[in-house]
Amino acid sequence: PIKGRFDVAPLPAGTGEGARPAATLGGWNLAVSKYSKHPDAAIDLVKFIASPEMQKYRTLKTANLPTIAALYDDPDIARQQPIVPRWKEIFLNAQPRPSATARIKYNEASSQFWT
Repeated sequence: PIKGRFDVAPLPAGTGEGARPAATLGGWNLAVSKYSKHPDAAIDLVKFIASPEMQKYRTLKTANLPTIAALYDDPDIARQQPIVPRWKEIFLNAQPRPSATARIKYNEASSQFWT
């Protein structure tokens, strides 16, 4: 078991003006197919799953990180899943991963930028 022996922290920030730590966003996505037989019901389901109440429920039960910043300060979550509030700064400074359409050129662009 690693309980009590694990923690999280933001990545180190650069030293330039305005430098801040960053992380990448990724994870689950919810969408409704244009081929759905019941698009309105599917949209309602997506809204329900993404609601603050359901995100809080999932975070309390599974420690899945919420997409709603205020939930990182929720006292119930802090009490039941004490690691979750430690992710807030990381969440607030996260950047989206390259889009699916740009990912083919991401390595090339990244190499040019960093060399």
